[in-house]
Amino acid sequence: RKGWAEDHSINKDFFKIKGALNKENSYVSGNIFYNYDKIVKGKDSPCDTVITHYGGVGFLSQFDFKPAILSLGGNFSVNHFLNRCFGAPVVFPQTIQENSYLYRANYYNPLRYCDIMATIVVEGVDKKEDLSGVEISKTIASSDLLLKKNFNGMFTLAPGIRMFVDEGKFEVAPLISLKTSFPDFEIYPYVTFYRRDRINTMSSIYKSYSLVSNIHDFTVRNYTVLKEKNITVGFEGRWQRVSCRVSYSHIEYDNYPLMYRTTWGVIETIEASKDVVKTVIGLLNMNYFSLDLKGSYTPRERIPYEPMAEISLETKYKRFSPITLFAGLNTSFDIETADKTLDIALLDSGVEWEFLRNTALRFEVENMFDRRYEIWQGYTEGGVQFYASLKYKVLK
Repeated sequence: RKGWAEDHSINKDFFKIKGALNKENSYVSGNIFYNYDKIVKGKDSPCDTVITHYGGVGFLSQFDFKPAILSLGGNFSVNHFLNRCFGAPVVFPQTIQENSYLYRANYYNPLRYCDIMATIVVEGVDKKEDLSGVEISKTIASSDLLLKKNFNGMFTLAPGIRMFVDEGKFEVAPLISLKTSFPDFEIYPYVTFYRRDRINTMSSIYKSYSLVSNIHDFTVRNYTVLKEKNITVGFEGRWQRVSCRVSYSHIEYDNYPLMYRTTWGVIETIEASKDVVKTVIGLLNMNYFSLDLKGSYTPRERIPYEPMAEISLETKYKRFSPITLFAGLNTSFDIETADKTLDIALLDSGVEWEFLRNTALRFEVENMFDRRYEIWQGYTEGGVQFYASLKYKVLK
């Protein structure tokens, strides 16, 4: 990053290897990844250097048994949070290791009168603190059963149930999906409702609060489960070279992790809800030119530190093949922080050159105008960033 002081920097290193084997309608794919993050926040406290290692493996597969289809997938990751500072009033740095996994199985069988779809998901996490010796673990599971019926192409109805198991407790929630069509206009309205549970792992919280290292209360409590209820109405459509999708969602959360600006930076879980309007507009294959516009707006209730509105614009130009030019604009408006309201606008650009078959060189510049901003009080973010990468595909 350009222009940062020596005592305030962010360093990220990562790699990922992906592979796939395909045969007709069946395939097996997988990936291996590793990430290293180091954040120096520029203060005198020893807790102001935050280092995180995390890596793991993932896989996804599909097997065609004609007419039935079985899909299996999952991921496993190991996360090391080095020398995090916990405790009050005396602070003790200690390293925490967290292992997490999620496995999923999907089954689909088209029958004469309707289609049957079933899903089983198992998620688990365990954590160990090297200084205190505390070990905590949690496992949850869910299963879906849906019946899908197409009524002469006019509309498709898919009702079902989702069952949850958590430490011996059993709950049931409805699932519903209704999609209609107007083929003459290429418009497809839909409505969906679902409930989804996920464990509040340290890894998921770190992605939202990577600049905040003191999460003492979260580490000594048992893991909590984030419960999300979502009802969405919208439509998809296409007209000539323009595609669009518009939706309105009402989302309710239980045990939503939120950073309060208390003396010790404690992470609490709260009940929260929000309404979100989303739209995606795409211009397809217009003389080597493509453009995608995405936007979201929260008209009523919203969650602190989240923007009221977001707009992103991405464009590519391939007229000079094998060279591709691309640019993007990302904006966030009316972010309510601890002491102010913030607007952010970042401009990115880059070029990709495929100079050999299956080999491409890519150069990117993010935040071209070197915009700095402060969402978390005392922690400056942003700054112009330069990336160079080499991509090579092995095909057989």
